[in-house]
Amino acid sequence: LRKVETRSIGDYISQSSNVASLHYQIKNCDDILARMEEMLSKFQNDLGSISAEIQSLQDQSRSMSVKLQNRQAIQGELTQYVSDLSVKEHLIQHITDTPASEREFSEMLRELDHKLKFLNLQSFNEYRSVYDVHDVLFKLKFKAISKTREFLLSKIYLFRRPMANYQMLQNQLLNYKYFNEFLLAHSR
Repeated sequence: LRKVETRSIGDYISQSSNVASLHYQIKNCDDILARMEEMLSKFQNDLGSISAEIQSLQDQSRSMSVKLQNRQAIQGELTQYVSDLSVKEHLIQHITDTPASEREFSEMLRELDHKLKFLNLQSFNEYRSVYDVHDVLFKLKFKAISKTREFLLSKIYLFRRPMANYQMLQNQLLNYKYFNEFLLAHSR
């Protein structure tokens, strides 16, 4: 046993340079692994902060998506509201300048009727836009009433002529029946 021990010690002493080299290599590996652990720890922290940023961006994206959907939902209604309440220049021109016998006057009279009805529906709301167009629409209404009344009376006076073709005159008046409806709805 002593012989084996002595040989073993001899082998150890002869291999001491290899053992020292192995110890040095293990220490170097340990240092490299410690640096890698430190790098991986920083990488994990960076990934954590990136994950938090991604979550924040997703929340912002959801919020922006909801805002966009809300804007798109109200855009149609708001566009319709503005369209129903706005008074365009061509409406004013046709009501004031176009003779009542022309088709454009009748079309603009229908548009004016629609706007007046919409204004009456909105009059309970105290919106600034309603007050802004109120006077313009009512002036146009009075002008339209005046023109349609004069036009219809001139057509009715044609019945007073002797030898008038009543059926033809009645058929002509039927073409302007909307004028009478407008007068009934708005002359009060």
